[in-house]
Amino acid sequence: MMSIVKENERLANQAIYEHNNPSIAELFHENTKLNTYTLKQLQYSLAKAVSNPDFKQASLNDGKSYPTLERKKLTPRRSLNGNIGDAIWKRRSIRKFSPKNISFETMSDLLQYSSGISHILKKENDSVTGFRTYPSGGALYPLEIYLVINRVSNLSTGIYHYNVRSNYLEIISTGNLQEQIDKLHIRDQLIEESGITILVTATFKRTTYKYGNRGYRFVLMEVGHLFQNIALVAEALNLGTCDIGGYEDDELNTLLQVDGVNEAVVGEIAVGIPSPFGDNTMPGIYHE
Repeated sequence: MMSIVKENERLANQAIYEHNNPSIAELFHENTKLNTYTLKQLQYSLAKAVSNPDFKQASLNDGKSYPTLERKKLTPRRSLNGNIGDAIWKRRSIRKFSPKNISFETMSDLLQYSSGISHILKKENDSVTGFRTYPSGGALYPLEIYLVINRVSNLSTGIYHYNVRSNYLEIISTGNLQEQIDKLHIRDQLIEESGITILVTATFKRTTYKYGNRGYRFVLMEVGHLFQNIALVAEALNLGTCDIGGYEDDELNTLLQVDGVNEAVVGEIAVGIPSPFGDNTMPGIYHE
């Protein structure tokens, strides 16, 4: 096994130093490539993971929970109007939101359709695992969803965690945090006007334990799957969304009380009711 590791390091170093000044993105891409040697390494890692009883148990109990916190049950999901074709065709980023409240029922639908458990699998040993509405490498689901509530009916402002397995919100903290969060972003208007700001974190080792460095790619792919779900479900619910990339990572991690290493923010989405006033189109793009 050591010879494979050394050969892998040799190939990686060769790729890294082909350029005099490689970027971090190039280093990441080169060091997570698979070849004859790293495929064998990955096979070894997979075999090690699936034979570990602790890993198996952790995989069945996917999802983070805060058992001591106050919680609020989501309402049962309702049927969505329209079809997937309409949602895909009409979806676009919304940068101007109405001051109206999002209903609690609509928020519940958004969470359940975009990221909830859609079906349960019971195995021969009576263990149970739940599959969500988006794909995940190895069905390990390393992503966690937090919500900064600004304007949702029958729900206090504050920070909440979506407990997917039990389908309820766990209250991390209450109070209006908009002014504090605004300072951590390039475009603070989106945060100020949105009804909900969704913050997605990743617990990386849930995936990298099994897939090694390659697993980091899987985590980022999963973020994309989840974000597209949120955008399309929001469109079907007559909500608007806008992905946000310009935020201060460490400060948001601190806000969510995560360490920024084992679990860290990997994406953010502003969600709200589109404003009938103001221009929600992108300059230079023709809209019928």
